[in-house]
Amino acid sequence: MKIIDNVIDDEYSNYLNKIVFEKFPWYFLNTSAYENEKIDFSYSFYHILAEDNKDCSNYSQIFYPLILKCLSLTNLKDCFIKRARLGLITKFHKKIVHSPHIDYKEPHSTILYYLNNSDGDTYFYKEKETDNYDVKFIGNYKKNRMILFDGLTYHSSSTPCYNNQRIVLNINLS
Repeated sequence: MKIIDNVIDDEYSNYLNKIVFEKFPWYFLNTSAYENEKIDFSYSFYHILAEDNKDCSNYSQIFYPLILKCLSLTNLKDCFIKRARLGLITKFHKKIVHSPHIDYKEPHSTILYYLNNSDGDTYFYKEKETDNYDVKFIGNYKKNRMILFDGLTYHSSSTPCYNNQRIVLNINLS
């Protein structure tokens, strides 16, 4: 696991924040991670920027410099972007840690980039057991922070209680 702060300059970071907070098309998802979520109030919003190395959004080019910067900060060579997806979770009156999951079953790497400051941390787990997960690490949510990890590591998002939203760019690489 690799954590890098101050991934991009403040001007570009603030520009991206302005875009996602003003007139940005978000799409409703009944769960935070996958269709078998067992937790109530786990809804979220998403926006797919790229899938299978192809742009899927009119906003892809705006985020492309960020994606390239994140890739340049890894030691991964010849990466294929399986998916680049923005995720939005809104404030809730109590902390809810969503169900642990992996994004894809085949080997891959994942980058999480935090667009804003929030209290909706990311939880990483030692391994998957039958409904029993041991937390290995809590990725504190901080604007302009990137976390690179093995995509087969189970992880989960959580709801913010004090901030209005948690917005993450999730990049899956194979």
